[in-house]
Amino acid sequence: MQGWTLTPAASAAAVSVRTVSKWRRRYRAEGEQGLVDRSSAPSLVPLRTGEERIALIAALRRLRMTGAEIAETLAMPASTVSGILTRIGLGKLSRLEPSEPANRYERQRPGELVHVDVKKLGRIARPGHRVTGRISARGHHRRAYDLGWEYVHVCVDDATRLVYVEVLDDEKAVTAVGFFRRAVAHFAAFGIRVERLMTDNGSAHRATIHALAWKALGIKHPRTRPYRPRTNDKAERFIRTLLAGWAYAAIYRSGDERRNALTGWLDYDTRQRPHRSLNRQTPLERLHAPNQNNVLGVLHLGGRGLVLSRRPLQGRVHTPCGRRRLGTDPGEGDVEPTGAAKGGPPSPGGRRGYPPRPPRAYGAYSSAATE
Repeated sequence: MQGWTLTPAASAAAVSVRTVSKWRRRYRAEGEQGLVDRSSAPSLVPLRTGEERIALIAALRRLRMTGAEIAETLAMPASTVSGILTRIGLGKLSRLEPSEPANRYERQRPGELVHVDVKKLGRIARPGHRVTGRISARGHHRRAYDLGWEYVHVCVDDATRLVYVEVLDDEKAVTAVGFFRRAVAHFAAFGIRVERLMTDNGSAHRATIHALAWKALGIKHPRTRPYRPRTNDKAERFIRTLLAGWAYAAIYRSGDERRNALTGWLDYDTRQRPHRSLNRQTPLERLHAPNQNNVLGVLHLGGRGLVLSRRPLQGRVHTPCGRRRLGTDPGEGDVEPTGAAKGGPPSPGGRRGYPPRPPRAYGAYSSAATE
């Protein structure tokens, strides 16, 4: 303001008189441009590392030498070498190579490739640190709370994202083979013949009994590259979604309560939630797409997941809109509305014309994988 001395101006701006004097001197010499913020870095650094030495450090880094090895080779402080590597963008060895482009794929035929993986979950003795926070006292780390693990086995079809899930007590070879046999039977109920089944390189999947089981079933068994979990990406992604939507989504008082909650989540994920990887379709819509002829029975939406009835069709297939005679094209033949499709009350226990739910069975869960 006009007429102010340095002291009131400094008090109003909450700075020192020396700072106000500096600003006034710059304004008189350079105008408003002199009030622009300036870099606080010194204009001259006599001991700054030369450009030739920085280029040499970068060259050694491209030979995949660590910062400590470069510092020892050039007789420089490790902190100086680390700062230079960070400044030139080579602080991590992964920066030496361009990022690998995404290799996304999707099999066109159901059963052409099925992904298998296992997720280990701790048994529930009490609400854990995700709810209560980390408590280091009061006996919360006693062995009494160490109840072991539960193993969530998942099997995901690459084309349709249908999945078969079981919560088992271990991941031994015999247990894994039994799970695989039940998974193959589950997919066969949908008219899907499993041709290839991909697993990781775990000991259970390299066992002799494992190889004999696949030879007897006539299924090829490719394995992922070592230390390359992205090869089995669809099973990995489903497990990630499963944990976020089910395992860690609520506070469970026991393992049985968590296991029972799996049913409702799988039912929602299968019937209602569109998947971006399926072009916003639900897994059921992808399963019954016109270009996939794998319907052998009536689809039930049971309490424990998806169960395909083995009753005779008697020449008709149930669809969300009604029943269609087998052997007719989508645009031909007659369709008989059922339940709510007729304008009447919904079918008892069903949804949009589906048949009633079958009795609940314990132990096996099935649904469809996420993207």
